[in-house]
Amino acid sequence: MILIFDTHSGLCNQFYDIACGLNFCLINNIQFTFRYASFRNPDLCSWTNVRFTELFNDDFFKKYPLYIEYDVFNKLHKLNENNTHNLENKRAIEIFGFDNILNQLKHTDKEFIILKQFWAIHRFKNIVIDIYKDIKPSKKIIDKYEEIKTQLFPNDEKYNMLHYRYESDFINHFKIQHMHSLDFLIDNINYKNKSIKTYIASTNIKNMLNNNNNNSNIIFKNEEHLQHFNFEENAFIDYLFGINCEEIYGHSYSSFSNLLNNFKKTHNCYDRISYKKIDFINI
Repeated sequence: MILIFDTHSGLCNQFYDIACGLNFCLINNIQFTFRYASFRNPDLCSWTNVRFTELFNDDFFKKYPLYIEYDVFNKLHKLNENNTHNLENKRAIEIFGFDNILNQLKHTDKEFIILKQFWAIHRFKNIVIDIYKDIKPSKKIIDKYEEIKTQLFPNDEKYNMLHYRYESDFINHFKIQHMHSLDFLIDNINYKNKSIKTYIASTNIKNMLNNNNNNSNIIFKNEEHLQHFNFEENAFIDYLFGINCEEIYGHSYSSFSNLLNNFKKTHNCYDRISYKKIDFINI
């Protein structure tokens, strides 16, 4: 049996797929490979499969003997209805549900099993290796991050970060009725060190800023130079900035914000702060 993982949904949900899939296979001594990652479509609510290595660098898997590079796997095996379970690439939860996943896999009469969005059925059971720090982006993404970082912080200056998630997919999924404006948060979040710059991680930032358009302490990547980068690739660039920032504030419903807060051992969520005044955007 060889498990073929397809990571799915937002960037950090795909991190979860990697963490759960790797740990599951190491604990149960199962060979595995990672085939597809997913890129968000313009509607922000659907995804397209791409080669796993378009989004991630798979080098960190190679220290595990159970791992098979997908290119190597693909040369040795051709997936078809006779040897592959879930060839139609349904999400794992639609195929297996939550009950005794290992037993179900063992009783599958196919050599290869495709598992899409595995974390949703694994639910972080028996995580023995913390691999989040090992997950790296593709060379295309890391090169662009280094380029932007050099432009924004030529002297490797310290900075804070605000992850502002207001896009329609996020608002609609979580049924959020009120959202603070970006300007309001910039003016009201009390970072431990307010003298350093704040990197904004979001989309369409220039149009979101009103009062802070000329604030030299507010910085962000130039989206005009990233038109050929997918939403998830841009998120990975922001994620790298988040790992290296001094302090992060984000939304409590965002897995991206929560994962970075976990790295910093903080719980900084701007939607859970009591403010003296209220300023909401229309959503």
